[in-house]
Amino acid sequence: MGFLDFSRKRSESEIKIQKATIFLNEGNLAEAKKILEQINKFDPDNMEVHFLLGIYYIKKENYRSGITHLLRIIDAPSTIYLPQAVKVLVYSYIKIKNYDIAKHLILEALEKYYKDVQLLNMLAYLYYDEGNFKDCLQVYRDVLKLDPENATALNGLGYCLIDNLSRYEEGLK
Repeated sequence: MGFLDFSRKRSESEIKIQKATIFLNEGNLAEAKKILEQINKFDPDNMEVHFLLGIYYIKKENYRSGITHLLRIIDAPSTIYLPQAVKVLVYSYIKIKNYDIAKHLILEALEKYYKDVQLLNMLAYLYYDEGNFKDCLQVYRDVLKLDPENATALNGLGYCLIDNLSRYEEGLK
């Protein structure tokens, strides 16, 4: 296969990926999967395809298959899909109640990259669900230092204070 043939194939794949993305966004999951699996056969190392297949499986609530595709991204040397993949992986591990791995991923990402309020909110949720209200409150407060109007943190903080710690006055603020 010459360079022009490879370039043409790559361009065709990009067009198909765009179509699959549209199908995913429109909820036409069967068509999206068909296209993505075709591309995956031709280009099994395409991280965008693995990301979209991960999204497909998570939309189908098949978290384990979604995790398999998303882990390919985490294991790849370098990819622009890493931050999104980490968030979707964390979500998936939370859905299957594997909090230890979810926490590990969050803490590792926060340490390696940056303070992401979505990841911090997920961490607070994990602490809340485990009944660790002290750490839950601290993480929500950390989020509010970064983003004082963050609706998820404001709601979570109030809910934790009122419903679990009976601190009504503070929770209503």
